[in-house]
Amino acid sequence: MKLPDMSPTVAIESPFAGPWWWNRWANVRYARQCLLDCIDRGEAPLASHLLYTQVLDDSIPSHRLLGIAAGLAWNLHADCIAVYVDRGISAGMRAGVEFALAHGIPVQLRSLYAHGHLDVAKVGWSRALALAEAGELVWTIQNGERHPYAG
Repeated sequence: MKLPDMSPTVAIESPFAGPWWWNRWANVRYARQCLLDCIDRGEAPLASHLLYTQVLDDSIPSHRLLGIAAGLAWNLHADCIAVYVDRGISAGMRAGVEFALAHGIPVQLRSLYAHGHLDVAKVGWSRALALAEAGELVWTIQNGERHPYAG
């Protein structure tokens, strides 16, 4: 059996915690959809916030720090950081993006509903963040395909 090529490797940033149990439940469901979106793109994704919270308690500060450190250590080996923005950008997501940018790891803002991505290197983190937070990622059509536009 020949396995499909699953590259590049992608670290997923999406919201996890929330003030109420249903926020976390919805965020976990959303992160699972993000994983599937990456797989559908032919990528090999990791959502460390889904993995490490299975064995570490995110409400215990020392456990939370261990999980963040483990996720960031893996991110150093990722080809790309995919930041899924449909449910907002949390402080933890921002920290992950800032870490990636400081280490030269490419960052893309993605939406499950717009079916594309915005390359942060092309528009800058501040502009991309402002567009994502305002819900104003604008898409253009070129040669029959949707492309992000932030100009």
